[in-house]
Amino acid sequence: MIRTVKILGVGVLCAWLAACTTPAPPYAASVSNVEVTAKLGSAISVGKFEFDKGKESELNEVGARASNFPSPVNGSYADYFADAAMKELRAAGKFDAASPKALTGTLIKNHLSAAGLNTNDAALQVRFKLAEGTKVTYDKLVSAEHQWESAFLGAIAIPRALDQYIATIQKLMRSLFSDPDFVRATGK
Repeated sequence: MIRTVKILGVGVLCAWLAACTTPAPPYAASVSNVEVTAKLGSAISVGKFEFDKGKESELNEVGARASNFPSPVNGSYADYFADAAMKELRAAGKFDAASPKALTGTLIKNHLSAAGLNTNDAALQVRFKLAEGTKVTYDKLVSAEHQWESAFLGAIAIPRALDQYIATIQKLMRSLFSDPDFVRATGK
């Protein structure tokens, strides 16, 4: 009897732990970003995105309450942000893997909070660079912050937090692709 209770307890614990680690959803380009990105001068490629030195572990963790959401792109949020940029550019017809103009990025801040009872927030910072060969034509720190109404129940708050985290990344991408300096650097 005690053995059955222990086995059942271990089974419940394993199921609970598995439920608390779910990959983040794949990034999807937004319609408003496609409209902005389509105005870029020329198609560009996407190069390597990386973490700010010494902060790899901190920046590669995204969670809400007791749940963790590993990146679905190579287990790396740096790669997730590169994938987001590529999807936005591709959706707007401005991605060319062979372009000599390459966008790279360094993830500086990657914050998601769903702990609030009234509001939750996300804050992101990426240093984006656009270079043609060794000539850097754009180098700027781009930030995005977003706040939304929370819910007491985790079953509502956690999925909402993930949706809003992606909305914050979309906001970051829109800030980059609509920056007049970036538009000029792409040749327009």
